[in-house]
Formats: sequence, C-alpha cells, structure tokens
Amino acid sequence: MFSAIDDSLFIMPICYHPTTVLSVDDDIDFLKNLSLRVSDKLVLLSFDSPKKAMEYTKNQHSHLPFTNRCLIEKNGTTTFDIFSVRNEIYNKDRFEEIIISVTDYDMPYKDGIELVKSMEFPEEVSQYSHIFLTGKFSADFKDKLAKIGLSTEYIGKEDPDFVNKLMALIEKRSAMIFQRYSYSPARILSANKNERVTVLFDGNFAPIFNAFIKENNICELYLFDKQGSFMFLDDNANLSWLFVRNEYGIENSITLANHYGAPNYVINALKNKDIILSLYEKEDFEKIGKINWDDYLCPATIFESNDKYLNFFLKCSLEPLTTNKDLKKYYYAFTNKFPNHGIDTNKIFSYQQFLDQ
Repeated sequence: MFSAIDDSLFIMPICYHPTTVLSVDDDIDFLKNLSLRVSDKLVLLSFDSPKKAMEYTKNQHSHLPFTNRCLIEKNGTTTFDIFSVRNEIYNKDRFEEIIISVTDYDMPYKDGIELVKSMEFPEEVSQYSHIFLTGKFSADFKDKLAKIGLSTEYIGKEDPDFVNKLMALIEKRSAMIFQRYSYSPARILSANKNERVTVLFDGNFAPIFNAFIKENNICELYLFDKQGSFMFLDDNANLSWLFVRNEYGIENSITLANHYGAPNYVINALKNKDIILSLYEKEDFEKIGKINWDDYLCPATIFESNDKYLNFFLKCSLEPLTTNKDLKKYYYAFTNKFPNHGIDTNKIFSYQQFLDQ
C-alpha cells in the first residue's frame, strides 16, 4: 500500500484515512451507476457539470488535512503536536476531506483538463489529485494532458475492468498524498535528538508495515508516539497497534520505566531487548497512575534495515548525526491488547458508519 515516492525518498504517512472523491461527469446516469458500484467501499461526491464542482471546491468545501491541526507555527518556528494526530479519530469530518478528483474529459463549456487546472487543490498534493475517467482519448486530450505538468492518469469508460482499476488508482494516489502531507511532521520528528526517528523515512520497513495493514483490514492509521508507533483502525473502528522502537527508544523506555517504578524483571527484559513497552509518552504513564507492568510488555521482533532509504534521512535530517549508535535496527510488536490506552472508543465515528449514512 505504501511505497517509495521516488527511487530514494520514502515517507511513512503519520496519518491516513479514507476520503471522499470528487466525481464530475455531464452524464448523470453514468455518475449514478458509478456511485452505486463503489458505494460499499467509497463515497463519491458527484457533480454533473464542471461549474458546480468548481463552485463547491472554492466556496463550500472547508475540510482541512490533519497538518493544519498538528503543525503549530509560533514565533517563526514550527512544532509538531503528536496528540493532535491521535485526536483525528474523533474528527467526524475527516472522511469528507477531498484530495482526489475523478473527472470526464469531454464536457460542455469546460473540458476536464480546464476543470482540473481551475480547481484549487492544495499545491503540495495537487500533482497527484486528478484522475480522468473518460470515453474520449482524442489527440487533443492527450496533448493537453501532456502540457498541464501534473502526474495525471486516465482510464477508459469502455474498459470492462474500469471500476477495479479506478479503485486501485484512487488508493495509490491517496497513499501518496498522505505521505506528502506527512513530510514536514516526519522531518520535525527526525530532528528530535532524544528520539532520532528513522523508521518514518525507511522504506525497508514498509513491507512489514503494509503486511499488518492487509492482514488486519486496516483502513485508518495514526502516529501514536514519537518513536514511530501507530494506532490502526479497521472500518468498524476496532483498534490495534504497531509499536516500534529504535536503540534510542529502548533507552528512553528504560529511563521512563525506572522513573515510574517498574520492577527489576521489567528493567532487565528491556535491557535485554526481549520485550518493548507499549507505554512510551509521559502523558500516557501519568494517565494510568498505578501500572500493571505485565499488561504493557510486548515480545519484540527485530528488524535490521539497510541504507537504501536511510541515506535520505542521513542527508536531510534537520540536525546532523553526532553518534555512531545503530539507527538501522528496529524492535517492533503488533497487538490489539493495550489496556487503558486512553482512547474513548465511544467517540469514534467509524468509516463504516460514514458509508452507511
């Protein structure tokens, strides 16, 4: 699901969820049929004219991406609030965000090319946002498409498999857009000298990450701690977690465990790197109070990476590396058992609820 954006750059999305797709076609019957065929997996916001679509995106659509809430500008400095990412699960508008458009080309008054050039999609992701679903592949269309400078693809309406191809392309483009949105938060985390997070830029870990997503039918994910752990949700908002630690994270866990009174067997297991603690952020320790340590111990699996993607991190980290500590070894654990996790499941609006409504 998540792959390198180019040969050298990989970014783990620190937030991902399904969104609404803007669909534009002057053939109303085709719009209705398309919406019906994808309704169990996707919501289309359909318009039968380019004018109506443009008016909506400019004047009515107000749902903003997660970066508007997790990145805080103050005195010329940008900081990252990880708990605002967790809190996105309570944002009922998250599924109404529009980052992808699917449009016909041959329409009266304004063709599809002119439409996508006019729509005000965010600049940092607009190159991935537009897909053409059209029955007309004229020389004029291909010429205009080549000139707009966007990473725009097209699918033929007459293709018997066009629905599956469209769904796959929407998933691919959505993943890339959330990865692009995640670039700034990931770089801020990578500059944290106490964490030295590399996994967010390490595409070598992506197959492990993607496998958990596929095996557990995950449709949403949110960064859960500053070491690169994630909270997963399926379409019914059932929770699971993928905890990740590097060598810095192991040391930080030992420090926190000592501070909050962990028994010696826990400290020794952490030092031996046999287990990792699901608890990590100080705020989570404080909320629990008296800790039953066995509930938060997860057997660790070790993954050793290579330099293919880490070279990008080493070159572009906001703070230069000043230690020889191994940044290429990860300790990870997947679980759906995490007591007192601090998430109010009653406040989560699931994707299945969104589809049903």
